[in-house]
Amino acid sequence: MIQITPHMRILVAVEPIDFRAGIDALAANCRKHLQADPFSGSVPPVSLHELTL
Repeated sequence: MIQITPHMRILVAVEPIDFRAGIDALAANCRKHLQADPFSGSVPPVSLHELTL
């Protein structure tokens, strides 16, 4: 379980991504779309279900 601290950044993307692409593609998407280093310690929340609003 991940413990959230006050100093931790949480990154949220609103577009779906294909998790079958592999970890390298996921890291590249994080860099490209969120302008963030995926290995910086920030937390990108993941949902495996389609979001309906």
